[in-house]
Amino acid sequence: MATQNMELIIESAEDLKDVNLFTTMNVMAKVSLFGDPSKPQGATTNVHKKGGTNPVWNTLMRFPINEPLAKNKRLSLGIEIISDRIVAGETVIGTVDVPLKELLDNPGDGSSFRQVSYPVRRPSGKFKGSFNFSYKFGEHVAAPAEPEMAYLPPAQPGSVCPEPTARGAGLGAVVETLASDGEA
Repeated sequence: MATQNMELIIESAEDLKDVNLFTTMNVMAKVSLFGDPSKPQGATTNVHKKGGTNPVWNTLMRFPINEPLAKNKRLSLGIEIISDRIVAGETVIGTVDVPLKELLDNPGDGSSFRQVSYPVRRPSGKFKGSFNFSYKFGEHVAAPAEPEMAYLPPAQPGSVCPEPTARGAGLGAVVETLASDGEA
């Protein structure tokens, strides 16, 4: 199975339907790659506070894609544009569906991003607004070999557990690094 890396810059949306009655919308975009049952993928932009009907994100996302599935029209990019409301929770403003084959068939020059714009479909089915992003495809990557699974033999009565390995110590270092940055 051949894979190819796809990079997206989720840029902005324009002229969206305002789903808030009294306040300016705080808007985010949830991006998902549909059609590959072995590898569901997704990412979310930050919430553009007070972005209203014209939010801007400029968020970089990377997805490895299964190229044969994409060329057979089985993969699509799904974007949900959401108003993040404190009282009522998340409300879907609209969605955008992009077949990946359409992007693969128009890759641009391969070294720079290609900018595109798609209409936003409201939950009612009507179109209102546009969603803007840029994309480029990276190197073709051979699929990694299936990992070999290694299992320890069952413990014998009276046996002692081995000491943690350097790998375990590395995990502790990551946790400390995150904790020192205030993220853990």
